[in-house]
Amino acid sequence: MPPLAHFSNDQSGATRDHWLEDHLEAVADLAAGFAHPFGGQEMAWLAGLWHDLGKYSRAFQDMLARARALGPDAAREGRGRVDHSSAGAIWAMKRLRGPGLALAFAIAGHHAGLPDLTRAKSHATLQERLTQTGLLAAARAGTPPPDIWQPPIPACPLPSGWDPAMWTRMLFSCLVDADYLDTEAFMQPERADRRGGWPALAELEPRLNRYLAEKTAQAKPEVDPINWTVV
Repeated sequence: MPPLAHFSNDQSGATRDHWLEDHLEAVADLAAGFAHPFGGQEMAWLAGLWHDLGKYSRAFQDMLARARALGPDAAREGRGRVDHSSAGAIWAMKRLRGPGLALAFAIAGHHAGLPDLTRAKSHATLQERLTQTGLLAAARAGTPPPDIWQPPIPACPLPSGWDPAMWTRMLFSCLVDADYLDTEAFMQPERADRRGGWPALAELEPRLNRYLAEKTAQAKPEVDPINWTVV
């Protein structure tokens, strides 16, 4: 069976499988689309391809296989925990060196949030995680396809004129949104189908202003001593 990213068990015992390669490619495309307006599409695409690289490891696939065999009881029994994000962060640094740091931050933090680089009290720093090269070796042993493992590298990974911290946060946001949306589309397709079709901001702004104006007009000075002025 091809490597899995996720699986879903319904109460009847039926199982649906989300193949890892499909997930990585879908997240890469989504993240690239989100990052296109600020010129980050190439790096965001790499972040999507590598964000779950550690899921190719035997430890992760064995964990999913055990949980999958439990059927609907998997949620109650728990699935365990295997670090699946550090491998991609390490690989980004090996492939891109300096420019790979932004990718490493985004990939390592795509579930728990951006890590500290060198100082942290309650969790491993990015620097510490980048030394865990055994995780990368385990992912590589799972034989990721060449188009996942060795995609083209951008000639100019980072545009000039950007603050590195802001750039990293923008890249991180694109990756997190893309990962969440593709996972949701598999796990909760009925919820994913409800996304989209929302009013534009130009339509929502006057609605907000009307609502705030009504709140201001209805405020009672003796109850609400602080009032707001709607500009």
